[in-house]
Amino acid sequence: MHTKISSGGLYHLGNRSKYQHLKATPVGMKVKCEAVITKVEGKKITLDVKAWDEQGLIGSGAHVRFMVEAASLWKNLKALFKFLL
Repeated sequence: MHTKISSGGLYHLGNRSKYQHLKATPVGMKVKCEAVITKVEGKKITLDVKAWDEQGLIGSGAHVRFMVEAASLWKNLKALFKFLL
C-alpha cells in the first residue's frame, strides 16, 4: 500500500508489519485502532500500533514505512518493468 502525502511528490510505502492477535472481537462490536510514530530515521518511519474492542486490547505490534520521492519511485519501477518484459 502506498499513500501520497504531499503535493511535493513524496509517497510513503509500507515495508514491514508485525502484529500479535490477542483475541477475537464479536460481530457488531466497535473497534478502536491507534498508530503512534515512535521513531524517524531519515526516510524510515516506525509506528507502534494497537487495537481495542469494547472489552479491551485485541492486538498490538509494529509497522515500518519509508518515504520515497515519486520521480525516483517511478524511474525504478519503469526500469524493473523493462527488465521483466
